Amino acid sequence: MVEDGSFIPLKRECDQMIPKVESEITDEDGRRMQTNDKAMHMMFCVLRPDEYIKMAQVMSKKQRSSFST
Repeated sequence: MVEDGSFIPLKRECDQMIPKVESEITDEDGRRMQTNDKAMHMMFCVLRPDEYIKMAQVMSKKQRSSFST
C-alpha cells in the first residue's frame, strides 16, 4: 500500500525541495510514479468511493504532517 500519497519526483534547490521538471525525471522516477499509480488504481477499484475518499484524506494528513517536521 502506498503510505506517502502520490509520488512526485523532487529535487533540492536553495535548501527547499521542489518538483522536478519533466526533462529532469529519471527512469527510476518514472518507475516509481508508475508503481504508485498502479497501487492507487488498485485501491480505488477495491474500495467503495466513500471509503477511498476517507482513506485519501487520512493519507493526505499524514503527508502534510511529514512535510511539516
